Amino acid sequence: MPWYWHTKKDRKGAPLAPTSGSESELPKICLNCELEFAKPDASYCHNCGQKNKPSKVTIGQVGADFIDNVFNVDNRLWSTLRIMFIPGRLTREYISGHRKKYLNPMRLFVVMSIIHFLTIGYRFEDLILAANDGFSQEITSKRFSKPVVDSMMTYISSIREYEELSQANKVGLDSLDQKIRSEYDLRDSVELDFLVGLGFFDEGFKVAYTDIDNATNDELYEKYEVEGWLKRTSFSQTIKIYKHGIGPFIDLIYGSVIWVILITIPLIALVMKIIYVRRKHYWVEHLIFLVHLHCLLFLVTSVGFGLMYCFDNDKSFALMAIPINAVLFWLSLKMYYRQGIIKTTIKWSMIGFAYIFTIPWILASSIFISFFLY
Repeated sequence: MPWYWHTKKDRKGAPLAPTSGSESELPKICLNCELEFAKPDASYCHNCGQKNKPSKVTIGQVGADFIDNVFNVDNRLWSTLRIMFIPGRLTREYISGHRKKYLNPMRLFVVMSIIHFLTIGYRFEDLILAANDGFSQEITSKRFSKPVVDSMMTYISSIREYEELSQANKVGLDSLDQKIRSEYDLRDSVELDFLVGLGFFDEGFKVAYTDIDNATNDELYEKYEVEGWLKRTSFSQTIKIYKHGIGPFIDLIYGSVIWVILITIPLIALVMKIIYVRRKHYWVEHLIFLVHLHCLLFLVTSVGFGLMYCFDNDKSFALMAIPINAVLFWLSLKMYYRQGIIKTTIKWSMIGFAYIFTIPWILASSIFISFFLY
């Protein structure tokens, strides 16, 4: 073996891993720290904790090590999944101290959210593309069809001037004129009235399509007399959407949904702390309960969307996840907090109303921030 393959320990005479025998045999010393195992068939090194494996590396072993290092799921994922479908059981096991064989709640949340958003993202990506294509076609028709339509209208008007034109032909031209006016938007500008609804401007105004395509932001500010940081920023962001399409903006909003959920869970846990004040649970216990609950709901929803893809986009499978998740939510409350049916139903309704009240505000804030970050 060349000198540059040896470590400093090797050159000092430290024992090397045995090279004789089959490469599938378990080493007698740790291949990482080079200490001898306490037992010949030891599974792990008592010094550094590395798993005792043959020196030969396979593709499967590299893949397994990668997954274990990134997600650290190992066998705990399957132990967690086995009891996660029993409402409230996983939280009760974790709170009672049985934590070693189960995934950490936040690590489980990361794994389940990745699966969830990858599953529904496949469908959502189609919706984003459809919305962006529709928006782009509408804007394109408004920008580029008007000169052609104007030429057609001028030509129709010139034909009407012929005296020998029959009455039937005149009726046909009138019908064609109405058809063109109903099918095409003949405006040469876009109205930004929605900025008034958002409170950015006191009154609406129109911006010419030629200015949207050709003018810089500073030129637009000067021409349309847009003053102030908030007005200029909202104005320029709106122009950017008209230029590049609405798809990237919707994609940005979709990417912020996970943050909406992460902000909502602690707030709902605080509400549950108040609702279950007589149960003497810590706030973090409610938090862990909600994290486990959302993981279960993520998984059920992902299965629903997966079945939808398998059965020719039958939306009934995805819609079935809604009542199933509602029932699982009620059962989780009933099994974990162990209260009666009436009390559980009342508190289930109260927590549901808390979600309905909280999520729109957080989502609106997320959309508002996304609008300015776009």
